[in-house]
Order: sequence, then C-alpha cells, then structure tokens
Amino acid sequence: MKSWSLLLLLAFTSSAFARLGETLQQCQARYGAPVQIQMPTVIFRKEKWSVSVTFFQGKADSISYIKIPDQDDRFAFTENEVEAFMKSNFGERDYNSVPAPRGKGQHWLTKDNQIFSTLYDGVLIFRTRAAVERSVAADKAKADQSLKGF
Repeated sequence: MKSWSLLLLLAFTSSAFARLGETLQQCQARYGAPVQIQMPTVIFRKEKWSVSVTFFQGKADSISYIKIPDQDDRFAFTENEVEAFMKSNFGERDYNSVPAPRGKGQHWLTKDNQIFSTLYDGVLIFRTRAAVERSVAADKAKADQSLKGF
C-alpha cells in the first residue's frame, strides 16, 4: 500500500508542481492566478501548498514550497512529499545529501552541481546554481557596503 501511495504522489506532483526552468506562463497554467506578484517573485496557492517562485531572465530559478496545515494535517513534510518534490525539480539528475551549514536542516545537491535543495523550518527550497551564486554575491556586496568607512 505504501508503494502505491508513493507512486500516486509522485505522479500527481510531477504534473502539479512548478519546476525550475519554467516560465511564468507555465506556472500559471499549473496553478491558475497568482495570489501575489512582486516581481521577480510570484506566489501561488494550490490545495495545501504555498509556492513561491522567483524568476530570472524569464525562467524559474528558485522555488520554495510551504505546506499549509489544516486541522487533520501537520506542518512538517512527509518523506514521500519531499521525494516527490525532488523528483519534479531534480528530474533525472542524481543527487546526494550534503552537510548542513551550521548543522541546520537537510540539504541535497545534484551530482552535476546545478541544483541545490534545502529543507529547513517547514520550507523546502530548490535553487539553481546561478541563483545561489547571485545570492552569495549580493550578500557579500551588502556586507562589504556595511563595512565601508571603517
């Protein structure tokens, strides 16, 4: 029974959830109208999921999933849910678990080093390598600016 549940979840997730590389139009086709647009980030809600998609040059390069709990559900992701989201975003890429920075959360990296994923504090995030590099550069520039004049 458990294997059937996983197969059904994987089949549902592979067609129902945004993937890295998709356009805004493709995301809207999956979810319908966004609940919030503050470009470059667009937020959708589908069933018990809030999905925040950040676009760069017209393509999704960061996707965050948050499970919205109801009375009969828990906030935490199940192992099957994490696997299904990984399949839809990693595709056929192989991946490994990687050490957690500062020991927090769970982290995965595709073997080709192109997609990084984090599960921490109820949020599952997938980011392209380029998105991670831009974020690191922005953080460094902000830190450098805060030290200017010392």
